[in-house]
Order: sequence, then structure tokens, then C-alpha cells
Amino acid sequence: MAVMVVIEFKAKAGGHEDLLEFVQAEYTGTREARENGGCQDLTAYTLTDDPGVFVIITRWESQEHHRKYLAWRRETGLFDKLPAILDGPPTFRYFEQVSP
Repeated sequence: MAVMVVIEFKAKAGGHEDLLEFVQAEYTGTREARENGGCQDLTAYTLTDDPGVFVIITRWESQEHHRKYLAWRRETGLFDKLPAILDGPPTFRYFEQVSP
């Protein structure tokens, strides 16, 4: 069953431009997951009154597809880069669709 995954994270003070560049650079891998790994949609947002707060909303074929994607991201070292640019760990929330 398809799931929506909401990922929220915050840049370190004064680092929102660095985080924006990082997110945009890493979109390539997620786009590949859209073609091959179960990602159906992906959109990134920043908070209007605090551009250092990011939310990425994705839709996946299943929660398992997203977990496999996260495992791949860990293997590539992406998660090792996050502490240098984030003010705390990202949060992940999984939602199931309840209406069409």
C-alpha cells in the first residue's frame, strides 16, 4: 500500500543556504529512486518564516520501499554528512491514505 513520508529537518544557525544546496544536490539520487525504487513523488518545502526548516514530502509504493531507500542512503554516506549541517536529527513520519 502506498505511503506518504514526511521528513522534517532544520539547518544549523545561519546554514540554510548550505542545506538548500545539499538538498538540491541530493535530489539526483532520489529521482533515480523515482525511476527504479518505488518513489512515486517528491516535493521539498521551506518554512515561510524560517527558511532553515525544511520539509520533504514523498510518496512511496510502500514503507518497505522507503526503508530500502534509506538503507541505500546510509550505505552511500549521506547520513554521515548530516550532523555538520543539521540542527538535530531529521524526523520521519509515515502516513497511509484514508480517502481518495
